Amino acid sequence: EDELLLLQKQALAEEEAAKSKAEILRHFLKDKLAREKQSSTLNLHKLSTQWRAVLRMAKAKELQQDLEILRQTFARVIDSKDSVIESLAAELEEAEEQHFRALSSHLQSFDCLLQLQHCRLSCLQQGYEAHVQAMEMQFEAERY
Repeated sequence: EDELLLLQKQALAEEEAAKSKAEILRHFLKDKLAREKQSSTLNLHKLSTQWRAVLRMAKAKELQQDLEILRQTFARVIDSKDSVIESLAAELEEAEEQHFRALSSHLQSFDCLLQLQHCRLSCLQQGYEAHVQAMEMQFEAERY
């Protein structure tokens, strides 16, 4: 009986030791699982942060390319508009020269016509005076 009791105590002690060992192992694995979850969450956060940084860099590069394209397009449009402005300024200058030549020609023609009209008026005046003189002479001749 003592032997049986000793065996039972030994079995009970072994069982207690196994339970204790299992409890320690379970606690260890639980802690390890918690650390793994925490590490996994941290790594996921790091990956997410790095992925966002990669996406930001790609978007920044894309925006820089778009900006350069817009800058070149703007420069071409400005050059085109400058060219049109220069062309219009040259046309305006030419039109002003033509206007000045036409005005000068018109004034010269007007002066010529005015001079012609003065001559005509002078001739008419002389003819009128001659006619009046002739009529006076005729009147005098008829009177006597």
